[in-house]
Amino acid sequence: MQTDDRRRTRSAFLCSDVGRYDLDRGVIDYDERATLCEGPPPMWITPFPHSSANAYIPGESSRASGDQSKPVFKHIPKKGMLFFDSVPCDGTLEKIAEFNITLQSDPKQKDLSLTKIELSRLESIVEISKDTSNYECSTFCDVDFALLLKLLISWPVSMVFPVIDVLRMVILHPNGASLVFKHLKDGKDIVMETISKVTIDPAQAPHQLAIIHFLTSLFKHSCFHTWLQMHTTEILGVFSSCSSTNKNIQVSYSTLVLK
Repeated sequence: MQTDDRRRTRSAFLCSDVGRYDLDRGVIDYDERATLCEGPPPMWITPFPHSSANAYIPGESSRASGDQSKPVFKHIPKKGMLFFDSVPCDGTLEKIAEFNITLQSDPKQKDLSLTKIELSRLESIVEISKDTSNYECSTFCDVDFALLLKLLISWPVSMVFPVIDVLRMVILHPNGASLVFKHLKDGKDIVMETISKVTIDPAQAPHQLAIIHFLTSLFKHSCFHTWLQMHTTEILGVFSSCSSTNKNIQVSYSTLVLK
């Protein structure tokens, strides 16, 4: 019978010069199970890497299976839209507090610094933005946006980028997005003013990253799509003149353009 032929072949192999090598017990068990099976080995038997199409050839390196030899591209293609919706909340607050201390210590700029009440309000804005599980029931107030607006307008350009990050946190919140859109529609366009302000040559990398991430986050809400279409030429024109060798800026700007 065929099974008997397989047994004889196996015995001859194990008694041969090749079979005298110290084979792993798992390999021998595999061989024994496969020998006793009629037809192909059952699905629960793991393919032996030194048999069949992957057989070892003396003088050549062992070959991996066909599936393993295929290159794996984890990030290509990118699934879904990238909105840069991860913001370092604590680090952003720390930077604002640091800049605020700098303003307080400068007699000429002391009036621009935040009061304790304003700092506390800013912390509340960040806490609401961080609590994504309660987005449906949490809201912002007009005074929240007014505080951010004050900082964007009055603070020195070199200190504005963490404020832009806080505004991006607000944008990612559904209620915050509605509030910002309301002010864009009813008041002056603070977003375009901020873009022009922070991209004046020589533009600093933190400012470029902050505003590009902010603009990309606007795509998350359909209410901003018309505004984005209206200002496409202006936005691309501003950033096309801000050449940068910073890889993060290049990737971020490419993401914005692809939107």
